[in-house]
Amino acid sequence: MEGFSRVQWGVTGDITAGLSLGLWTDAIAEKLMAENKILWDGAGISDAEREGRRREYAERCRKHIAAGDPFRP
Repeated sequence: MEGFSRVQWGVTGDITAGLSLGLWTDAIAEKLMAENKILWDGAGISDAEREGRRREYAERCRKHIAAGDPFRP
């Protein structure tokens, strides 16, 4: 472990960010979409732009699910 600091700093999720938490599922897609909605609400994004983003994100999620991709946060 030469070159590594004995003291490590950061959010725990940062340590495992490269590891898959399992495969993409509808439940993961729904959770992420709900998180996006909160972000979009806070950013004051218009309804029209929000709908476009929602459609685009939903399509990306569908492709991950259909391909059986591993989910990495």
